Amino acid sequence: MSINKGLEPSEKKLVGYVDMTPKWEEMVDILVGFVEHGDANQQSIARDEIRRMARAADAYNSMQNKITEVIEATTESLVQTLPRLMPRK
Repeated sequence: MSINKGLEPSEKKLVGYVDMTPKWEEMVDILVGFVEHGDANQQSIARDEIRRMARAADAYNSMQNKITEVIEATTESLVQTLPRLMPRK
């Protein structure tokens, strides 16, 4: 029995959510297939998507490097500061 049976569209409720976002690893075979066997439009779409994925990977790597730098700087600062703040016995 459907929870929304007999309800008006405005009364229907979302019961659940399924994330259907494809993973990049899954997309590679599809994109390679388009590049190797697709028509000109499919090849163009695949190339554009590969470039977009590469930009996203580069942005992720850049952000990870910045996060690492902040963590290392913060750790060094704490190592230098904490001994001065700790009470001596």
